[in-house]
Amino acid sequence: MRRFSASTAPEESWARRDAKVPVVDTSTIVAITQNATCQKILAAFNTTLHGVSPLPTKIYAVKVGTVYVATYPFSGHQRPWAVVDSKYKVLSTFLQ
Repeated sequence: MRRFSASTAPEESWARRDAKVPVVDTSTIVAITQNATCQKILAAFNTTLHGVSPLPTKIYAVKVGTVYVATYPFSGHQRPWAVVDSKYKVLSTFLQ
């Protein structure tokens, strides 16, 4: 996420804009460790997964500027990602 949010490469700039991930100084990207915040991000993240059973109970989430970016890294070769705002509304999703 650090490389993605700071990249000036045209294709990554375009992808970042589409995903609604802001450009930030990479030193400001922080892991979310507060359980209550993680649970709210997880609930939002799970609304984006269709046909997945069972739903994830754990995710990795980071704060990137004004949004959270979450992923479920245990889902296989393509990982689902979600960008969630401060009100825990999903702004975008993508696979990586």
